[in-house]
Amino acid sequence: AKQRQALNMAVAESKHKVNLLQSTPNLVLEFLKHDLVICGGGTMLYELAALGIPSMCIATEPHEILNMEYWASQGTTMAAGCEKHLGAESMAGNLSTVLEDRKLRIRMSAKGQKVMDPNGVQRVLTIIAEVLK
Repeated sequence: AKQRQALNMAVAESKHKVNLLQSTPNLVLEFLKHDLVICGGGTMLYELAALGIPSMCIATEPHEILNMEYWASQGTTMAAGCEKHLGAESMAGNLSTVLEDRKLRIRMSAKGQKVMDPNGVQRVLTIIAEVLK
């Protein structure tokens, strides 16, 4: 409850339009409405990259750290760090960097769509068809 209260206060004081999503029937439609998503370090990083939506990633589990670092190295997300070691000041600094720089978000978007292979599913289907012959 204390964390939720602090989060609500930070959102209320932000000069940026911030939407907090807790439950939504269609995340993709929500993502497409925004030019930055703050997320964990799981499969959502792949989805956001494919959609061309820049992100700021907070690893919530140890196994997410490598995933977060990979996508940060590809330029599609900004790695904020691990949730357990993340301070408010460093998070605010990282977030300000990406929020204040629209050109950075545009570059992140382009890199995401370049890194993700849109023809992967078709290639897999072709391989399966060949194997089944």
